[in-house]
Amino acid sequence: MLTLLAAGIMFFLTRPQKYMDTRTGFTRTYRAGMVRVTGFFEAPYDVDILSAWKNTIIGYGLCKKQLLQMDTAGRVLRHMSFSHRHDFGLHSMSYDSNYLYCIDINDHSVYKTDLSDSLLLADTLPLSVMGCVKNPGAGYMVQQFGPASKSAVLRSLHAQRDDTVFLFKPFDDWGVSHRGLLFQNVNASHLFYVPSFNAHGLVYEYATGKLYPLTTVDNNPVSDVSIDGPQGKILSSKAPVINRVAAANSKYLFVLSYARSNEDRVNGIDHPVVDVYAIHGGNYQCSFVIPGIKGVRISGLTCLQDKLVVSFGQKITLLDVNI
Repeated sequence: MLTLLAAGIMFFLTRPQKYMDTRTGFTRTYRAGMVRVTGFFEAPYDVDILSAWKNTIIGYGLCKKQLLQMDTAGRVLRHMSFSHRHDFGLHSMSYDSNYLYCIDINDHSVYKTDLSDSLLLADTLPLSVMGCVKNPGAGYMVQQFGPASKSAVLRSLHAQRDDTVFLFKPFDDWGVSHRGLLFQNVNASHLFYVPSFNAHGLVYEYATGKLYPLTTVDNNPVSDVSIDGPQGKILSSKAPVINRVAAANSKYLFVLSYARSNEDRVNGIDHPVVDVYAIHGGNYQCSFVIPGIKGVRISGLTCLQDKLVVSFGQKITLLDVNI
């Protein structure tokens, strides 16, 4: 069952995305001229997972099993290949001031690297982890499925103790319905959980330990999106992904949304848009369309200094966003 869980997470990362049905219960605020392209280049191969570390862009290709470190001009600074490691399945990346952390859901491990040498095993994760982020201090924040509670939980893992931070609405689905994006902003002041299939996320402030609700503009309710599979619950192929990728700087959270409002349909907006939220309070601010993305699948979103970085295939675009 745990192997099925890991395989399902990796399938979710690469599955074709479909638009959520047009909804009439919400509207967006678009601001003209708020986005400007300031850089564009192509990576040597498709970048499926995108991050930033020490003022550089980090990209990982799932098919190539290769990790790239690039500057903002597209020059490759370092390159690491994991093609010889057949069991390696990078799910996400996290970082602190010294290391980049590679989260491998397949073998429930966290590896660290300073990109000057090979990966070093940093920690072993509980078997039912669905997402993981390195804490600014010691330990990790993880989202995992709790078989006893039949629900996904958000937990803080430390060497001496494990603390439950939040218990998600229980579905007997091995956490499928609560899959989402778990990450922190560039200055590691806040942790974010942005759900993939509904509108009800979380913001966790590290300094105070306070947890705040985050509701995305589509306001889609939490529901069970699993179906019975050969070995347990799996994600329904009919489940529309609402929030595909997200990133945050010190002030704003950027969420790439596949939910279309009725006004979007009327105005001919037939591709995903970025919804912007204030980190403090989680209030919706505005929305914008990324230039030049019509007909392409956006695979990554990250913040670097004052830039928003977007990847689609081999192409990487740097944006200035004036909110």
